[in-house]
Amino acid sequence: MESATFGHVREDGLVELPTGVALQFQLIPPPRNQPLRGPGGSREGKLAVCIHPWSWLGGRMNDPVLHSLTGVLQEQGYHILRYNSRAVGRSTGWASFTGFDEGRDLEAIVQWVVREVKDVVISTVVIIGYSHGALITTLHPTLDQDRLPFKLAYVLLSYPLGTRGILTRFKGSYYQQKLDDLVSSGKSKVLVAFGGHDEFTAFGKYNAWAAQLQSKAFEEPDTGEKVLRVLAVPDASHFWLDETHDILCAELSSWLSSL
Repeated sequence: MESATFGHVREDGLVELPTGVALQFQLIPPPRNQPLRGPGGSREGKLAVCIHPWSWLGGRMNDPVLHSLTGVLQEQGYHILRYNSRAVGRSTGWASFTGFDEGRDLEAIVQWVVREVKDVVISTVVIIGYSHGALITTLHPTLDQDRLPFKLAYVLLSYPLGTRGILTRFKGSYYQQKLDDLVSSGKSKVLVAFGGHDEFTAFGKYNAWAAQLQSKAFEEPDTGEKVLRVLAVPDASHFWLDETHDILCAELSSWLSSL
């Protein structure tokens, strides 16, 4: 990652990244209330970065599932960044088949946006990936939390376990290793949510996978709490409709409050 330039917003509203693309984005501020005060009286802010489903199947930043989380995030005082990945909407470049380029874009846009938010110091960054976006989310490095100016956490919604190989050009083992590293490092909290009626992954496969992740997850020595929280909703589909959406929002709100 180049360090000299984190991003430049062009006149047409796209942010130019050092990865060679310009991405269309929306940066939504939280409701007008006073941010928390941090050390030295600084005004603290929180940021959620939302990653949409696979662009090859029409994924976009205004995805309904991600858009439906706006209320929860705003209630928790988050700035919300949504963006179209490369080749979606007005974003430039070409979509990759492995997701690796999109992972580098994610890292670059996070570095840019934490500096772009005005009048506050970002204290918490939550990366929320839905469907294929959950794969891209795991590519963002956990980094050393002791050296970061903010806490970093991850949400994986409807992780496409059943179709992971196809969506990543058969790089499934690489993505699994990234996820294993994420939950075992102990550097960041992770929320994984999936449904029993997911159209692309069987519930039994999800549960076995989640159990393996839990067995690898870092456990806080003082509290015994694991950095990984799993929400398995038997009636939920890949798209979190009706009552299952309410369950998802309630769990997300509770988890955000724990950060």
